[in-house]
Amino acid sequence: MATLAVTSAFAQSTVTISGTFDANVKSASTTYAGTGNKVTQNSLGYSDQGTSGVIFKGNEDLGGGLKANFWYELNFNPTRGSTNLKAPGDTPAATSSPTNQNSSLNNGEVYVGVSGGFGDFKIGSPNTPSLTAQTGRHPFGTKVGGGFNGVTGLGHVRQDKAISYATPSFSGFTAVLNIAAKVTPDANGATAVTQSAGSSDLGLNYNNGPLNLGLSNFSTSKLAADTSNNKQTNLYANYTIAAATIYVGAHNETATTGAKSSGSNIALKYMVTPTVALLANTGKLDDKSTADKDKRISALGVKYELSKRSSVYARYVSEKNDNATANTGVSNVKTTLVGLNHNF
Repeated sequence: MATLAVTSAFAQSTVTISGTFDANVKSASTTYAGTGNKVTQNSLGYSDQGTSGVIFKGNEDLGGGLKANFWYELNFNPTRGSTNLKAPGDTPAATSSPTNQNSSLNNGEVYVGVSGGFGDFKIGSPNTPSLTAQTGRHPFGTKVGGGFNGVTGLGHVRQDKAISYATPSFSGFTAVLNIAAKVTPDANGATAVTQSAGSSDLGLNYNNGPLNLGLSNFSTSKLAADTSNNKQTNLYANYTIAAATIYVGAHNETATTGAKSSGSNIALKYMVTPTVALLANTGKLDDKSTADKDKRISALGVKYELSKRSSVYARYVSEKNDNATANTGVSNVKTTLVGLNHNF
């Protein structure tokens, strides 16, 4: 991590540069429901333990305990240097794999704000309270093995054009409110504007010693094409006993189509030694629609810290989908990977 400090007669500004490089060797075996065919793909993956990116973080002391802050996160694909500067709206060639296009430098957390005794206020695209709740359910975070955007429900990482306020900690209790603006196209304008739903996301958390728990409640405004607004409630808890941390989580969700689902999981992190951690997670998503497409996940992982900044890791993950239909329906995916993560 690099630190730059700028001092004037009135205040001091500090900018830190940090980040992560994460890449791995991956093998994924997919079974298709309609035909029973199995396809194995071997590839280089990335960001399966940490998110590869560069973070610029700055703050200025305004006096009286008040600070001005900013955060700019640039995520990238470390295995594809030739496309890292590709614009987000570029259309890939017909022969290109969609997974190879995920290399935009514009998909990280971004905000500017002020903080002090009153709490923390941010404007931009800050992380949501639902992200805190969803990643508090297991030790895999948003990465492979956690069931993020699957068994744990639709992932809510960030909302653009958002305002966030977090209270100070009161004996371990905090509250966070995130509100994103609804964007309505101007039919008379010369430039087309993409319509997007507004959202509200409220999180309540308790973090004190070995116990962490909380809940979040996310809701979007309803667009013309929606049957319902998207609503999601998350619950999580984790508790550390000696070398073991036990995790549990649950959620309920209503999709914009009106379909309802709920999920639950239990997970474990165990420190075999101060540098070796074993990870495990098992969970299920109950699809309450007539299609009854339940999902299940089982994951095992190990992380070995080579130093305070570098580590190697391995994962084995099995994801099953009930009642998959058509030849393209996926009934099972088994993923094995070994990777290297370096933080700076």
